[in-house]
Amino acid sequence: MAILNSKLIYEYVSMIVHQYGFTGFRLSNQYVEIMPIPPITLANQPIVSQIEALVDKILSAKKSNPQADTKALEHEIDKLVYLLYELSEEEVRIVEGDK
Repeated sequence: MAILNSKLIYEYVSMIVHQYGFTGFRLSNQYVEIMPIPPITLANQPIVSQIEALVDKILSAKKSNPQADTKALEHEIDKLVYLLYELSEEEVRIVEGDK
């Protein structure tokens, strides 16, 4: 779920999925089935473990306080997702909006 909620996948979805008014995207099966989710391998397992640990921290913070500010943790997840997908610095800048 962390990957699906990352900035990278948001950018990907915004390019291929029909917008649903101004509230979001209409994610039908045809789009979800083609999402480029990398398999977990021995090489990327450390990154995946770090993402999982950050998700656990976010869930814990939100359980204690639903209004907790988890933006910093979410940003760390985004950075790890960029590593997971092996994005270049230029590609990261594009996703981050620094075109």
